[in-house]
Amino acid sequence: MQLVDASMQIGIINTVEGIAIVLLRLIVVCITAKYISATIPLTALVVYLIQRYYLRTSRQLRILDIEAKAPLYSHFLETLNGLATIRAFGWEGNFKARAHTILDESQKPYYLLACIQRWLTFVLDCLSGMLGLLIVVLAVMLKGKGGMSPGETGVALINVMSFNAALAQLIINWTMLETSIGAVSRIKSFAASTQSEVRQAVRPDPMPSWPQHGAIEMENVVASYE
Repeated sequence: MQLVDASMQIGIINTVEGIAIVLLRLIVVCITAKYISATIPLTALVVYLIQRYYLRTSRQLRILDIEAKAPLYSHFLETLNGLATIRAFGWEGNFKARAHTILDESQKPYYLLACIQRWLTFVLDCLSGMLGLLIVVLAVMLKGKGGMSPGETGVALINVMSFNAALAQLIINWTMLETSIGAVSRIKSFAASTQSEVRQAVRPDPMPSWPQHGAIEMENVVASYE
């Protein structure tokens, strides 16, 4: 519910903003470094493969992260509700050890998620480095041949270096949006597949006129007041 109520809206805004920033930087690079435009299809294919691999792994890890944190939240709420009983019986050590164990388990998916985010940043840095190297090579080879001026080369390099950060953030935001949409699917599946807790065998409520007949009988009643 938190993903649906908060993260999905933020994911939509950040994804749209990220797409606009990436496109604008790519347009500037293509204008300042005309020959780099030939590498756009190959770059787009590489980015698509990276995003596809990262998206699958990140989606599963985020689901595992949500499931791993559920026992932690439940244990925390149960501990708060039973503080008086825990203190009365001296169970503080057991509950603290249990909380530490659940906390350690809940951090495993989060740690792996942080690892693959660092992997994504590293791979995109390598891609941007290759593009920057290609721009420098073209600037040197086409020097004096009406190719790229020093100013255009500098602008292209600056945009390429910042292009990877915008692209990495776009992929992360897109993954968050995918996870939030997956949360909507899980809620729908839960509502459709979970059986109702209403007991079907319970008799219906009595008639509004119930009881139709009644009486009060008092036998062997003794009362006194001094």
